[in-house]
Amino acid sequence: MKRFVLIGCGNWGGWWVRDFIPETADVARCAAVVDVNREEAERAGNALHVPVYTNIGTALRENPVDYAVVTASIPHHLEVFRDILLTRPCPILSEKPVAGNWEDCLEIQQLVKEVGIKCAFTFSHRFEQDKQTFARLLQSGKYGKINTIVGRLIVHKQQPIRPPEMTLIDGGVHYLDMLRPFTGSEAKTVYARAWDCPWPESGGHAASAFVQAEMQNGIHATMEYLLGSAENRNSWCDEYFRAECERASVVLDQRQITARWTDESGNLITEDVPLLPGAHWKHDKIIRDFNHWLDGGPEPALCLRGSMKAMALLYAAVESTQTGQAVSVTNRLEQCGGNE
Repeated sequence: MKRFVLIGCGNWGGWWVRDFIPETADVARCAAVVDVNREEAERAGNALHVPVYTNIGTALRENPVDYAVVTASIPHHLEVFRDILLTRPCPILSEKPVAGNWEDCLEIQQLVKEVGIKCAFTFSHRFEQDKQTFARLLQSGKYGKINTIVGRLIVHKQQPIRPPEMTLIDGGVHYLDMLRPFTGSEAKTVYARAWDCPWPESGGHAASAFVQAEMQNGIHATMEYLLGSAENRNSWCDEYFRAECERASVVLDQRQITARWTDESGNLITEDVPLLPGAHWKHDKIIRDFNHWLDGGPEPALCLRGSMKAMALLYAAVESTQTGQAVSVTNRLEQCGGNE
């Protein structure tokens, strides 16, 4: 049974306390919780019946653990990684993204490399049952080569997000990352725009974004984000993706997958695709795979090396929203060794 310390008890830390830790209690146990906000830490500690700390170093020294789980807010990822790796180095499983900007991502990568610990990130939407099925289906070649992929996330009156590019950094990163397994390729270039919704009800803060990416294998992909819609058409976990393939249009919509094509007689043929079987998905799968990796199992797809490839695409897209120009993802991949 593995033991870990939970660092960050608010927001996503609360999800870990309520759902993810109980769900995986057969493979790992929380030994202590840490949060600079004592009240948040005590709430989590009382729920899990574990010691409470406001200092990472103290928690790690007083509680021998096999790894640390980082659920601190995005701007503090680098600071937390430094505290862990410079105090009592241990493997790290962290919430996405790697960090709040590209420079911090590179510093975290260098720190992890120097210390030599195992590290992975929880891009949970990629590991949903429908997304895993969609990726496996597209890469099977059943419907031939892929030409384009179009996706959308449409959310009803999301809470304010500032600045608009945080639409990509905080949540949209999931869908940029998914373009990689869907297309079977890293991105080559990306063009993105992000702006505030214009209607008064949004308070000027509900963000929108469009992203267009050209993948290294020639597939073109487009993502639409609207976090201030009048409806929840394709909200979190119920997103829409359409892959235009050689022999069919393959659609993932609200967790259902359908392939459609027109036969030689002009008839529309529709084929429903069953989802992959399995009991463990999302965080449940990620946590189990990480623990298995620590025991000598295979390296997870989103270990730090894989996650940095996702960050290369993300922060190239963010740069594009700021410059109004297409940005090379390949250059960032070369910076982090992602083309090796």
